Amino acid sequence: MMGNDWCEGQMRERRPQIILSIAQETEEEIVRVAKAWGETHEGRVLYGSDCYDIVEWRADHFAQVFHFAATRKVLLRLRQIFSGKPILFTFRTKAEGGEKEASTEEYFDLNKMVCESGLADFIDVEAFAKGDVAEKIIAVAHQQRVKVIASHHDFVKTPTKKEICRRLLYMEALEADILKIAYRARTGKEVLRLMDLARKREASGVRQPLIALSMGEQGRISRMIGESYGSFATFASSGEATAPGQIHAVEMYRLLTGFHRMLRPGENGGLPKWRTNLFLIGFMGSGKSSVAAYLHRLLAAGDLDMDREIEKREGRTITDLFLMEGETCFRNLETALLEEVQEGDGTVVACGGGAVLRESNVDVMRKRGKVVWLDTPLLTVFHRTRGDHSRPLLENKRTLRDIAEMMEERRPYYEEASDVRVVTEGKSIPEICEEIVRSVLLQSIGYRKK
Repeated sequence: MMGNDWCEGQMRERRPQIILSIAQETEEEIVRVAKAWGETHEGRVLYGSDCYDIVEWRADHFAQVFHFAATRKVLLRLRQIFSGKPILFTFRTKAEGGEKEASTEEYFDLNKMVCESGLADFIDVEAFAKGDVAEKIIAVAHQQRVKVIASHHDFVKTPTKKEICRRLLYMEALEADILKIAYRARTGKEVLRLMDLARKREASGVRQPLIALSMGEQGRISRMIGESYGSFATFASSGEATAPGQIHAVEMYRLLTGFHRMLRPGENGGLPKWRTNLFLIGFMGSGKSSVAAYLHRLLAAGDLDMDREIEKREGRTITDLFLMEGETCFRNLETALLEEVQEGDGTVVACGGGAVLRESNVDVMRKRGKVVWLDTPLLTVFHRTRGDHSRPLLENKRTLRDIAEMMEERRPYYEEASDVRVVTEGKSIPEICEEIVRSVLLQSIGYRKK
């Protein structure tokens, strides 16, 4: 068993720990996968080191899990293969998304046996298990110097903020060492709800280290950016995912490494801050403002909508500026505003559709951040802009052909300026934002997908 000093040290780390999840049905399959990761896995080839920190055995997948001799044997094999790595034992009940049913007695006896075996460093305890079984298991674990992750899962939805806070305070009262909440996100708003709460959890009275994850396609990005909201760890797959939206461990290592490079230390020991400017470019109606607003909350970054800021400062609409001062005046205001964005500000900038037409603007964007092109189909742009009279350059160009010609004229400028291109067709705002963040993170470590 790993010493408490190691565990305490890791809990103080800002970078989330990567927990490699192993979940097979037979001892032979478990050992095969474990050896592949413990001896000759891809992470060592790529990075010269392991790309995970803790090994989780999802024992509810094991056919003989209630045969204690067989379970102890597997734990011993894992301890031998992953020498020097902490082992997390997890039996996830069917009620919280696991593979098997377990009575209260079976659940207690299994976890008690694991704690007393001396073969696990952590155990996962479902905080809302029936009766007082969670309290009993935690007491046994602490007697055996085993760290406890008290967990709660919802594979249907993300609860309300009030309900999450209530549950976290109850979980903290159990005196577990780490709290874990994992909820399926049906919408981007549910992802933001969980992240906002995690960032502000101390104000709600939650002091324990926290693992907070949004599950599913909408919530996958939460696994990449946990450092920004103080998540202690994230779970990664060793092959097949054991939870919706789980990412392969090697990919997870790349993404967390890239994200760490995108941050600056927080003030007075607070959470680290996003420091990389993101300049969103694209044709009118490509969704830059909506995407920027979501990224702003997702990353806890600064935000700047150039058109709105210019209107605010000038006290008139973009249309009035064009009519009274002309396009050149407007472009000069754009350039001056871009110049105010300094490297390291950590601002998401929704640029005007024509900002890339000036080479000097592009130079500023490229030097001070990453330029992201939202490449949106013609018909989508046409439907979004045809009733919008706040876009002076389209005032006398409302036909599909007019817009197609203007988009074609500008396309080379967008292509030349961009570091990242995201094709937005058929994608929700959370999906677009995930692709942006993933691409920027991988670029930061020099990785390009083949």
